[in-house]
Amino acid sequence: MLTSVRRIITQAYRQHRLVVAFNTMNAETTLAVARAARQVGAPTLFEISEKTIVYLGLETVVALVRAASHEAGGRVPLGLHLDHGRSFKLCASAIRAGFSSVMIDGSALPFKANVQLTKRVVDFARRHRVMVQGEVGALVPRRRLTHLRVASELMTDPVQAREFVRLTGVDSLGVAVGTLHGPIKMFRKLPKIDFKRLRVIHEFVRVPLVLHGGSGVPVPDLKRAAKLGVTVVNIDTELRLAYLAAMRRELARQRNEYDPRVVFGPVVAALTALAVQKLRRLAR
Repeated sequence: MLTSVRRIITQAYRQHRLVVAFNTMNAETTLAVARAARQVGAPTLFEISEKTIVYLGLETVVALVRAASHEAGGRVPLGLHLDHGRSFKLCASAIRAGFSSVMIDGSALPFKANVQLTKRVVDFARRHRVMVQGEVGALVPRRRLTHLRVASELMTDPVQAREFVRLTGVDSLGVAVGTLHGPIKMFRKLPKIDFKRLRVIHEFVRVPLVLHGGSGVPVPDLKRAAKLGVTVVNIDTELRLAYLAAMRRELARQRNEYDPRVVFGPVVAALTALAVQKLRRLAR
């Protein structure tokens, strides 16, 4: 069932337990996440990006998640969260549409501008009892990665994080501590999580932390991060790769098939299996 993200995250934070947030982009990924959550019995988040909203439309996204949660989710708590919202307008629209949590990502802005933008979203969200995630630091996207080292100056500074949380009043904080966006981390050996930095950040801010770029990160590292304040881990790349691999396999296997539903059925099954595996390893 679709419920408050705040309730899901608050309980997990107190128990040093991870909540897995899956980026969903269409009917197949949404159904797979809902079915996996029900099968495992683990509270789970649907994350919706701006690109998905442009692709499907905001009202369609919300209706799709609600329907999948009702049909496949059973009594398992499922939450709807806006991922990497880059403007006040988008966050406000998501809140009005029924999202119970939004991320305002001003991390590319100068610190003062990031604070101002985030505080504006927080003030609006408070009136609607919606949770807000902010971000300090920067995850290097795959198109900008030219070497295997993640520059320390791009990572979250603990002192700055403390000031950011104090000035904005965010409910949770996305941190850059060594993880990356994109598929390159799946195929090359990259730096692990900077646990020393993560420990200090948590000591300084004392709010639930969110680890973006969680695909491909070893399970023991994510479990260790949960002991250091990380409550939410985002999974996107692995779902995308599994989706395309399953679809290509089915298209090659059933060359004469003209009904897309016959092809997409096994795709949903493959995504569900992956999400079940992730939830069993991380959310228990």
